[in-house]
Amino acid sequence: MCYQSYLSEMNKDQHLPLDLSRRLRTLEVMEQITQISLASDDMENVLRGMLDLVLEIFNADRAWFLYPCDPDAASWGIPVERTRLEWPGLFAQGMDMPMDHEAAKMFSEGLKTSGAIQYGPDTDHPLPPPVAAHFLLKSQVTIALRPKIGSPWMFGLHHCASAVKHDEHDLQLFTAIGHRVSDILSVFISNSQLSESETKFRTLYDSTSDAVMLLDDKCFIDCNKAALAIFGCATFADFFSKHPSDFSPPEQPCGMDSVTLADQQIATAMEKGSHFFEWVHKCADTGESFPAEVLLSAIELDGKKVIQATVRDITERKKAESELITAKEVAEEASQAKSTFLGRMSHELRTPLNAILGFIQIMEMSPDEETLAAHRDNLKTMARSSWSLLRIIEDLINLSQIEAGKVTLHMEKIDLHTCMNECFELLTPLAKERGIELGCDDDACHGITVRADPFRLNQVLTNLLANAIKYNRDNGSVTVSGQHLHDRLRILISDTGTGIPESEFPSLFQSFSRVVERPFTIEGAGIGLSIAKQLTELMGGTIGVESMVDQGSTFWIELPLAEDQKTSNTPVNVPVPLNDHSVTTGKQTTLLCIEDNTDHIKLIETIVSGMGDISLLIALSPSIGLDLARTHKPDLILLDICLPDINGYDVLERLQADECTRSIPVMAVSASAHPVEIEKGLQAGFRYYLTKPLNIVEFKNTVEELLRDVVK
Repeated sequence: MCYQSYLSEMNKDQHLPLDLSRRLRTLEVMEQITQISLASDDMENVLRGMLDLVLEIFNADRAWFLYPCDPDAASWGIPVERTRLEWPGLFAQGMDMPMDHEAAKMFSEGLKTSGAIQYGPDTDHPLPPPVAAHFLLKSQVTIALRPKIGSPWMFGLHHCASAVKHDEHDLQLFTAIGHRVSDILSVFISNSQLSESETKFRTLYDSTSDAVMLLDDKCFIDCNKAALAIFGCATFADFFSKHPSDFSPPEQPCGMDSVTLADQQIATAMEKGSHFFEWVHKCADTGESFPAEVLLSAIELDGKKVIQATVRDITERKKAESELITAKEVAEEASQAKSTFLGRMSHELRTPLNAILGFIQIMEMSPDEETLAAHRDNLKTMARSSWSLLRIIEDLINLSQIEAGKVTLHMEKIDLHTCMNECFELLTPLAKERGIELGCDDDACHGITVRADPFRLNQVLTNLLANAIKYNRDNGSVTVSGQHLHDRLRILISDTGTGIPESEFPSLFQSFSRVVERPFTIEGAGIGLSIAKQLTELMGGTIGVESMVDQGSTFWIELPLAEDQKTSNTPVNVPVPLNDHSVTTGKQTTLLCIEDNTDHIKLIETIVSGMGDISLLIALSPSIGLDLARTHKPDLILLDICLPDINGYDVLERLQADECTRSIPVMAVSASAHPVEIEKGLQAGFRYYLTKPLNIVEFKNTVEELLRDVVK
């Protein structure tokens, strides 16, 4: 990767310190100007290239060089000018322009400072009306150039379409460009005035800050003053007849010795005409090494082919690159630490919630109506608060995952009526608590398939349906409908709530945003809609809202239809949950639970005790669990992931490797609820992966299904 590409890539992914970014920008532009100056021996071509670069950098309409910048001269001219197509040049290149008052004043102002001067509205230098009218411009920036030979020049750019006020950093960059152009002008002007090749080379060498040397196939035969300074040599005699490896450490970073590698680089330049590479040099006086860029060019000198070497010390650039890398690593470490922290907090919070919610659900199912009636309201409050806390945890994890760009989508065709039934089944209890009717218009989802990630689509629809219930009125309704829009489907979820003021629409999908009139009446962290929006857009869809105060709201998402529509004869409906979770297999089944948390064990024991003729074995450690599995050969194993000594994945691997236990189905029951962790568990071989806190109905249905498969 070239330096410019590396800089662009780093700036795209990371928020860099502003001063570092500006310094890198200046270094990059200086490198481009140097390359332009080395690309041609023709001064006019080089100046054109520089003007084209300036037009691009400053988004200007016209750029030019003026000579002479002398208020006492009788006339002045424009040797080179470049413009955009829509703003053709107004100067007569090569022709003398008579000196007038405004030009003389501008030249005098430029010569009084070494920096750039900005002319235009809201600046210290208003643009003279005659100049603006004559050249059709709104603002301009100029700088006086002072080459070492001859009269001063002026370098400038015009903004013609509209006035542009550059900030101080742009002016600093323009000034730096002007100084570098002055050096380059010095070289070309001196070359044009000198006839002897040796004198030309000497002038070129001494006008640049880079080290420039000549060498034959064996050693250096000439150098400029900058080379003596860079390599720490007091006199030319200290440099003459030395090999490049004499100013290098014994080995280069690639591991090759400097002598052999230097000879190879010289041979490559001789063969190809030029060769550019990085090298580590060493100062003769201090012995300190420094990184450098080296350009070797094969040239003819007095009928002999020699190498011109240009060496640039890039210590500062490497330092900047290192700072960029360090900043990137720090940012990545912070992001990883955040993800790790949230993952651990999720696990730690889910574990106690599992016992709380589990026993609440069991108490709600208790046949003792008198005891249940006395605590029913309290139980509902506890359950609602616990589920709300769980949803907040999941929303925070999801938001963190999205912001870190770590959401992995598995796009596939999804039968919409099946997906909607799953959402209805989950939210029916919440709707029944407030007497809210869930329904779907005929054919809204019937026989429709969309292209989306099944897990994420379920997450988005569940969020929108849950909001429609939470923000609804008691005994209201929530209706799902659909609209075909060419190759897309719009799914609309309408409620009969109080509606949302239109002024609130812009902030609805922002993180931690809530309707201002009801900031504390509804549970949640206020990030559900933000997550829904980002997930929908990641799946190639859009999301929106329509609402009328006191009448209700309609949230909608649009998704691409699948190319091949799957058909289904089952209309969307509100499914009735199973009531009987007992396993009626006609024989006793054995369940082994490997778990180290005693609260969770107590919950499992309570749940299983109401599921029919099931024998439950408990193992508080993985080793005991493995022994019990080999000895009793249970029909199903419930396995936690985070276990002492041996984690759940290692236990599963040992069960699969043992001929006595490999056929026993294993279900993960864990507080590690990240989608990536769930996918990892299923890939490892778990038949199901249930997360804590457990949904008791889901747990019973899953255990019942697995046990029935076994006894068949």
